Amino acid sequence: MVFSSPAEKLPLLAAMELPSDSEAIVKRLSDNFLWVSVSFALNHGCVTTPLVVASTLLGKDVAAFGNGVLYSFTLLSSLFLGAPLASVLGPKGGLVFGMLFYCIYVAGFSLAALFKDVEWLMWTFFIVGSAFGGTAAGVLWTAQGGYFASTSTQIAEASGEQREAVTARLSGNFAFIYLMFEVGSKLVFSLLQLLKVPTWEIGVLYMLLGLL
Repeated sequence: MVFSSPAEKLPLLAAMELPSDSEAIVKRLSDNFLWVSVSFALNHGCVTTPLVVASTLLGKDVAAFGNGVLYSFTLLSSLFLGAPLASVLGPKGGLVFGMLFYCIYVAGFSLAALFKDVEWLMWTFFIVGSAFGGTAAGVLWTAQGGYFASTSTQIAEASGEQREAVTARLSGNFAFIYLMFEVGSKLVFSLLQLLKVPTWEIGVLYMLLGLL
């Protein structure tokens, strides 16, 4: 009878443990991606709601000017700030930065709604908030793209699955979560308005939700 030494068994044991290790890595990466997707969608849903209702609640002039500032800063941020900042902070750091600046935009909207009767304050708060929102967008979407690509690559390497298949699956999951929160945030805002909740209080609530 031939006995195998412990040293001879090590490669076999390592091979047996590899699938479970790979599954654990894939599960961890997938869970992280899920939570990031939920946080991103919740934050973005809370932010885009004021963007949609601003013209009705603040007036067409201030809303149009504020939205123009937001999109202008989005363009500038995408061109000159998004990639360098996401590179320095990393994808997750860039996401946190963008989400925080987005919340400042919602805070600006809330203060503008609170001081609607003081025109210069309303304009100031909304325009400054819009500048922060535009800056956030350029960084946030750049960082999100980097995080998405990195997660797809890591899952593909750990599972042996084709990267294209992983990317397609993650894209579907992200799109579903994103659209669910986008629609839900608008419906909740409308419901709170029907319940006669002051606009600035809804804005504060959305800002706090965006920070989660």
